[in-house]
Amino acid sequence: MGPDNRSCLLTLTITPETGRYWYTFQESNLVWIDRANITHQISDMKDIIEYHVGDVLSESISDRIPSREECSELMAQYSMLPNIVEHSIQVMRVSLAITDNLKSGVRVNRDMVVAAALLHDITKTRSLQTKEHHDVSGGELLRKIGFIRVAEIVEQHVFFRNLNLKGSLEEREIVYYADKRVMHDKIVTIQERVHDLVQRYGTVEEIRNKILKNMSIVPGIESKIDSFMKIDIQGAIQEISAVAPQAATRGDRRGSVHPDRKRSG
Repeated sequence: MGPDNRSCLLTLTITPETGRYWYTFQESNLVWIDRANITHQISDMKDIIEYHVGDVLSESISDRIPSREECSELMAQYSMLPNIVEHSIQVMRVSLAITDNLKSGVRVNRDMVVAAALLHDITKTRSLQTKEHHDVSGGELLRKIGFIRVAEIVEQHVFFRNLNLKGSLEEREIVYYADKRVMHDKIVTIQERVHDLVQRYGTVEEIRNKILKNMSIVPGIESKIDSFMKIDIQGAIQEISAVAPQAATRGDRRGSVHPDRKRSG
């Protein structure tokens, strides 16, 4: 029903292979959205969509969560080095050790946690050459292809913003913390991770101080997450620490390993 109570038939068809979406209305109107240009065209569509089906569908069209299969395809498409893929899989496993052990009634989006964990370093490989800030460029990339909420988590996995220790548990806190517990593909303590980051990236005092300042919030996030869990956070992570990251999420990686590659993650 539209706002004037007239009936309206809306058919939504999605073709994932081509990344194109189309909507057919009773009046035989046909409107195309190309995923590559969705951020530019969605504003033109918004009035039409809201008129016919309201804000809920409009929101789901402009922002969705990629499946694990899509994450694997993106990792291959952007030639993520195998060691970065392994790091990302381990971050996902730590994230799920938390998410799957939350108290009854604690609500987080598990699919969003999985996607953000797998894709948090989506532009890390190319950043080794370009020196771009991979948290920023990764967020921009995912935002452009329609994964807006996942992008917001990815762009904060290095420098966290607006932490609310007294608020509800957020997906971005889980992924941020999980990343700080994984060095390369090994689960480590926060102290070990801080030492690793300072050694690798703290080449000048300004950067070193920035790393230390940013990492100073991790214990607070850890305590917050722990308060929402039904078992001790260290115990949950310990259960998976002895198990190697699973290769199932790696997919068909087309990225090759450079002989003098740097360890990343």
